[in-house]
Amino acid sequence: GPGSQQQGSGNAGVTLFRPDGNLRALDEIEADVIRLAIGHYRGRMTEVARRLGIGRSTLYRKLGELGIDQSAA
Repeated sequence: GPGSQQQGSGNAGVTLFRPDGNLRALDEIEADVIRLAIGHYRGRMTEVARRLGIGRSTLYRKLGELGIDQSAA
């Protein structure tokens, strides 16, 4: 019901399924999670990496591989 969403984040969720009912590709889901985390932690990449359980260098590599513009996330 109301109030069930996490505070501090608007539409906080990652869609796992496509409209046709099939699962989305893992890299698409991963990109969404990273974008969500960057927004949630307001671009604090050290915190984003820590919360995702990866190193900062890994995070930056993923940003490049997934084509994520960190400033626009």
